[in-house]
Amino acid sequence: MYLYYLLAAMGPRVRPYLWWKKYLTKLQMAQFITMMIHASVSVVTGCQAGAPLMRIILVMAAIFQILFTDFYIKAYLNRTSGKTKKIAGPVFCNTLNNFQQQRPTPSPISLHQKINSEMKEEDQGEIRHRYSKMD
Repeated sequence: MYLYYLLAAMGPRVRPYLWWKKYLTKLQMAQFITMMIHASVSVVTGCQAGAPLMRIILVMAAIFQILFTDFYIKAYLNRTSGKTKKIAGPVFCNTLNNFQQQRPTPSPISLHQKINSEMKEEDQGEIRHRYSKMD
């Protein structure tokens, strides 16, 4: 899994070689099922050595299994015309993305002009004077 993250972080030229991402997700889902079975057997048989820890592992593995199954369904089973659908994030992230898309980003030149127009003439003169000393 960490090898995949390392390779994915190397940029777009490595991404064509990451065709095995889907299989890695399946492997992790199998790992969580194995963890749940192991923890369940330990709890059911009454193994006292690590019963509290096994209960925690059981809950943790179940939560991860739910999350990874949800990701797998959204990323690999819900395909539209060969492309994956965009995975919806938390409501706050979607709201923030919509807000950013609605407001155009001002260009640096227009932002600079706006700041200059709002400054008093004497402040602009002082700034010009300071920059002239730097030359």
